[in-house]
Amino acid sequence: MSRFLWLSLIFCVSVSLLWWPGAKNQSSIFELIGRERAWQNEYLGFDLVDKIDYQLQNIQSFIFQSPIPTGSESTLRHSEGLTDHEIQGAVLRVSQEPYFQAMFALIVLAIGRLLVTLLLGLLLSPLFLAVGIDALCARNVRQAKFQPSSSFQFRIAFTFFFILIELMCVMSLVPIWIDPFLILIGFCLLAGSIYQMLVHYYY
Repeated sequence: MSRFLWLSLIFCVSVSLLWWPGAKNQSSIFELIGRERAWQNEYLGFDLVDKIDYQLQNIQSFIFQSPIPTGSESTLRHSEGLTDHEIQGAVLRVSQEPYFQAMFALIVLAIGRLLVTLLLGLLLSPLFLAVGIDALCARNVRQAKFQPSSSFQFRIAFTFFFILIELMCVMSLVPIWIDPFLILIGFCLLAGSIYQMLVHYYY
């Protein structure tokens, strides 16, 4: 089961970030990013996509720019290789291709959506705490009434918990417009599965 979940998650990520930039035109992808940024500015008060884009561009420039002075900036005679200009030109041509620009934009969007999902999870952490306390109380009541725990319900809730996590990750990565408020439904279902796991946990 765990192998299937991992393989399906890898497949969904591959389809979202590798196949989709070639299947959809660039304008539709940037329109999707614009809607996501508008939602974040309206409900969060800041733009995660813009911040992530800025940080990734800094990382990209740090990787492709050597900290050692070369060319006219260096005092050494042979500080620049014969193929440096060709490599830099090839990297620049590849980075300007619409496919790779769309892929980079989708990566930025996916990271921003995942951060929004994690932020919503942190905001709902008191709910999970209350659900856990209520489940432990219900478990003690069942034990006082000599009601046995259901191993079947525990296994179902345990499996459903990880399936929900994968679905929420896929919803954050899929390059179509999904209202982030729909992720709240996933968190409510997660709380229900946690409740069932704690109530029917068996030694």
